[in-house]
Amino acid sequence: MRTLNACTLAIFLAPCSHAADVAGYVLALEGKWSLQGEASELAVGAPVAQGARLVVASPTAGDRIIVVEARSGAVLVARQCDTARACARPLVVPRPSDARSEEAPVARLLSGILARIAGDPDRYIATLSRGSGRLVDAVLPWSESGVDLAPVFAAMPAGSFDEIGLTTLHCRGPGSCPQQPLMSRIGGRAGERSMTIHGVAPGLYELVVHRARGSIGPERVRAWILLLPAPEHGRAEEIYRAALGLAERWGTDVDTATKQGFLHALLEELAGA
Repeated sequence: MRTLNACTLAIFLAPCSHAADVAGYVLALEGKWSLQGEASELAVGAPVAQGARLVVASPTAGDRIIVVEARSGAVLVARQCDTARACARPLVVPRPSDARSEEAPVARLLSGILARIAGDPDRYIATLSRGSGRLVDAVLPWSESGVDLAPVFAAMPAGSFDEIGLTTLHCRGPGSCPQQPLMSRIGGRAGERSMTIHGVAPGLYELVVHRARGSIGPERVRAWILLLPAPEHGRAEEIYRAALGLAERWGTDVDTATKQGFLHALLEELAGA
């Protein structure tokens, strides 16, 4: 696991000497990248200035780096090294766009999101479902009368399953947070019955669906869900939807696993974990 360098820590502890000149932050990287002329390696979350020259030591096929704008979160510059030669020359960080962004609320959380990923990158390596049977990460309204999970199953084709399980990632309300996975046998088909669950506290959970034997699709599919009471839910869902729009605008510059890891870190940031 990479350690945070001094400038990365400064994102949320104290300003770097060149904080006013920060153009963007490193979203993802593979290989030993650094600022030209500096010995220390860059890490996820590291700030970079306009005009900085990014270089990779001993480039190999598969090395890559993605930098997003500090103000908008849009991709500022990205390089994928399909061959070692593709990364032989420095990558110059361009001037950020002056255009206003619809994702500004997300951009204000960038430093916290990226600090989470930098601090524990293995936690945010997404396990992606292939083929049919995909759950949707979501921010859902919580109430004492129960939580409707139907939106999480929106992209899952009809298919029987035995049970669902919730594992606590970050929970509020002492005494009401399950220490062991909470299992519920609901059976049936997605979209054909109420998906309401009861007895869970507000917080962040991983939901796992266990398919019945003989069903089409993977044996288990997973999603992260953030449950928040009404006063908090609306704003959090607005920010999450903005983040989904931002990830979509990243297009093919950012791989699917990095996008999902970013969104998981955002959910944790919104949960206040």
